[in-house]
Formats: sequence, structure tokens, C-alpha cells
Amino acid sequence: MRLKQTTIFVLLLCNFALPAKIYAANASAYLLYPQLVNRLYSTNQQGLSWTGASPGQEALRNALLQTIEQCAYMGLDKGRYHYEELSRPLRTYNDINADKVYTDAAIALMKDVYAGRMTDGMLGYDGVSAKYEERDNAYLLEGLLKADNASKLDAWMASLEPGDDEYKKLKAELAVQMNNKVQDKIRALGMSLNYYRRIHHYKAKKFITVNICSTMLRYYEEDNMVLDMKVVVGKPATKTPRFAAYCYEAIMYPYWNVPHSIAVKEIIPKYRRNRNALRSLNLQVIDSRGQVADASSAIASGFKGYRFRQSTGCDNALGVLKFNISDPYSVYMHDTDYKNAFKLNKRYLSHGCIRLEKPLELGDHLLPGKINKALLQACVKSQTPTTVKIDEPVPVFVIYMPVEIQNDTVTYHKDIYRLL
Repeated sequence: MRLKQTTIFVLLLCNFALPAKIYAANASAYLLYPQLVNRLYSTNQQGLSWTGASPGQEALRNALLQTIEQCAYMGLDKGRYHYEELSRPLRTYNDINADKVYTDAAIALMKDVYAGRMTDGMLGYDGVSAKYEERDNAYLLEGLLKADNASKLDAWMASLEPGDDEYKKLKAELAVQMNNKVQDKIRALGMSLNYYRRIHHYKAKKFITVNICSTMLRYYEEDNMVLDMKVVVGKPATKTPRFAAYCYEAIMYPYWNVPHSIAVKEIIPKYRRNRNALRSLNLQVIDSRGQVADASSAIASGFKGYRFRQSTGCDNALGVLKFNISDPYSVYMHDTDYKNAFKLNKRYLSHGCIRLEKPLELGDHLLPGKINKALLQACVKSQTPTTVKIDEPVPVFVIYMPVEIQNDTVTYHKDIYRLL
């Protein structure tokens, strides 16, 4: 009995004496943004912001904790922001390690409130954020330094969210679904809110969004939508990837260089069944030197070092206008010879690229005065491709936003790729 009592006493003593993670000697070991934390303390001449004994600093700590507690209403997870550690009472005042944890939580929360939290799979490639990273960091750190009391912190955090009606309606819908505890809708709305904040916080002069879920493209200038259109995106078996990149050029009367996988799985079997298949598809075989080659010899040799190229014209799979994007997936936006696809409600038909309902209208906006619409509408056969550079490349966000506002109404889209 004495041994048992002693064991219990030791366990209780150990549990009481173990320091919480917030009081660890090396706080940087688990900070999310240690460099930004150190940068802020350097700017602030190592002054402590959170862990003083004054009622004002206690109110500041509580204001941050309350914002973290409510972050689910923005589609965020409070566990990311050291919530468990910050919920514990301070063990000592003016503790630099504890102070850094508060600062790290504030920085992480600010970044996610301002620019959206991109979890795994939401953006497989992000070629845009790096350009804005220093601007964003400087803006957020400056704002946090000025938010030196509870009311200022509350106002600062609130200012980081978009203020437009579309965002407010999505956020209000999330509050409703959280109250109703409808988990699939909560996940969908959380993803959509984070995408929305990410896209709109850049304040780019021009940008494009392609929502895979709605199969719609929106083109914005100065954060106002000036053009929208239907698109065709990848089938569930050949998904269009999610990414942020730049549209940097357009090609009038493009060739279609058939991807190797399509050549092997689709074109070559058609040719073997019917030797006229290439002619009916306006396809040529091109060798490694860019020269036209004999189809039967190339296919008989295993097709290594060869590719199919479709001649230019209105019957080209890319239509008469193609927009190149700086993504690593070889995905681009383009016209199409199959216009009837835009009459369909379900437009998941491509091998991954993005077919446009109104390519010429988009060209007018991206390259004003540089697109020869008369030439494109003439459907010239075997026209030589012409490349037109965009002076200032335009961000393109290809996203999977399962909830959005359409005609002032909250609209839920089917999870066609089963990503939720």
C-alpha cells in the first residue's frame, strides 16, 4: 500500500512540475515562423509584447486567444495556432520564450486570415506567392507592432479579411452550417473561404480564376469581375491540377502537339485500325528534328523520338487561340473545335487542359489591340502560328472551390474529384 501511494505521489508531482511546451528553453524548435518572430523582436528592440503583468497585456493575450477560438468561422483550425499552449496560465511574467509563442501564433493567424490557409492538395504548385511574400510579411509585421492593446488587435485582425459581399455571404453560410453541424458543408465552405482570401489578397491589376468545381472562368481587373465564361476541365480520370501561375503569352493559330500518353493510348490504336485516321484528324508525324516523318515507319519503330502534330485551323483541337501558363503540368487555356461542349451542364471532358468558351474576348482583355480577331475568325487553313507576348504576365488561379456565390445565392457544387 505504501509503495502504491508513493508512486501516485511521484506521478502527481511529475505532472505538476513538468513545464508546458510554452515554457521550453528553446521556443524556436516548434515555432511555425521563427525567422519572422525574430525579425519582429529585432524591430521592436527585443521588447516583450505579450507576457507582462499589466492588465493591458493580459487583455492583449486574451484578445489573441479569443480570436484563435473563433477562427473556425473563417475556415481555420485553432490547433495550428498553439491554442493548447496559450490556453494555459502563464507560469512566469516577462518570459521571452512564452512571448515568442504568442507572437508566432499571431503571425501564423494573420497570414492565414489575410492570405488563406492552403492545406495539402489545394495548390499543387504556387508560382505567384513568392513575388508577394516580402510585401505581405512587411505589412503584417508592421500591423502587429502597432496592435499593442486588445482593441487595436481586434480591429487589426478584422481588417485582414475581405470586406466584399461575396466573402461575407460565404462566411455567414459557414456560421449557419457550423451551428447545424453539417460537416461536409463546413469542409467545403472552409476550403472556399481560404481560396477566396488567397486569391483576392494580392490586389493584382488583372487576374484569372478557373473554378474546377463550377467549370467557370472569371477574369478580374482591379478586383472587379469584367468577364466570365464556361470552361471545360479535366475528367475525374485526368484531373486538371490546382495551381497558381502566370499567363505570359498567347499563340494565334497554334499547333496541337499531342501529348505522348494520348498518342500511345488513343491515336496509334486508331491508326492501326484505320490508316486514314491521321488524315481525318489533320495529324502529322514529326521527328526529333522537327521534320515531317512517315507515319507507318515511326509507329512500327515504337514511336520513340516522334510526336503527332495537328495542323492549324478552326478544326484544330486547340482552336485558333491558345494561352500559355507558367505551370509545371503543361496545362494551358485554349479555344476548341468542339463548341457544343459548352451547352452541357457537366463539362469534365478534357485530359486536364482548360477549354474556353470565349477565347477571343479573353484575348482582348489580356492583349488589347494585339489580337487580330478578323484573322482568327477567318479560320485560315495551315496558318503559321504567331506568338504574342503579354507585357505584364497575368496571375491565373486554377482552384477547386466547392461553394461560391452565384447570382447573389450561395451555391454548392458537386465534389466531382472527391477532394473533400
